[in-house]
Amino acid sequence: MKKCVVLGAGGFIGGHLVSRLKQLGHWVRGVDIKYHEYKKGDSDEFIIGDLRNYECVNLVIDDTIDEVYQLAADMGGAEFVFSGENGEIQDENTPLSPKGFYAITKAQGMLLCKEYREDFGVYASVGILYNHESCLRNPKFLSQKIVQSAIRIAAGSSEKLIVGDLAARVDWGYAADFVDAFQRIVKLDGSGEFIIATGSAHTVKKFVEIAFNHFDLNWREHVVEDNSILMRKPPVKIGNSAKLQAKTGWRNTLQFEAFVLQLISDTQAALEMSQCKN
Repeated sequence: MKKCVVLGAGGFIGGHLVSRLKQLGHWVRGVDIKYHEYKKGDSDEFIIGDLRNYECVNLVIDDTIDEVYQLAADMGGAEFVFSGENGEIQDENTPLSPKGFYAITKAQGMLLCKEYREDFGVYASVGILYNHESCLRNPKFLSQKIVQSAIRIAAGSSEKLIVGDLAARVDWGYAADFVDAFQRIVKLDGSGEFIIATGSAHTVKKFVEIAFNHFDLNWREHVVEDNSILMRKPPVKIGNSAKLQAKTGWRNTLQFEAFVLQLISDTQAALEMSQCKN
């Protein structure tokens, strides 16, 4: 049985990865500075620890471990790592230009992996993830804000969904597809940097239309655009995953409309399960 360590297992994508590894029959040790914030984790062992402490690192990673997934990070917002013009499609060769502390730490991690790979022969790959969503996202995230509002309004709520910019374009992907990419990357003979993205950007308006149309609702009657809630206008960032596709055969499994409808279905199921438990 393969033994894996997931650093940052208490976070959103870390929790998804732990579940995926367990489905594959692996033994998993989850590590985080906190317990899982989204759901009860599936780890065989979960260690609370601060990875900035060298003793913690020695405790959680030993010679019996086959794979280590580093997903731990200080919480960040919508900062970005790559430079480039607004809307420009980015690949692994796009220059780094991190904005904000969170993005700076990500860029530093990428450079360190490259250093250890090239100078010390360490097998260390980097997955560069664009927006990835699931029903486990915090309701404050735009994807869940839209989906959960549509579900409540369809059930009779008189609330209004307030969004900052209907024209904003985002490269949205399905979290399960991104975790699948992780697995494909670690199976490669050689390591490297890999962008994980759908390669297509869609507007917030289109997301809203699909979600509300699913419930036979006219979105214009329930959605309000308010630019004042935006702290800043983020640039459009679109990822080119051609390298990942060529080397692993990876593809995102859901086109945009199917992705939105899948989020709705998953979220309804999660909400129903939560109500049953209560």
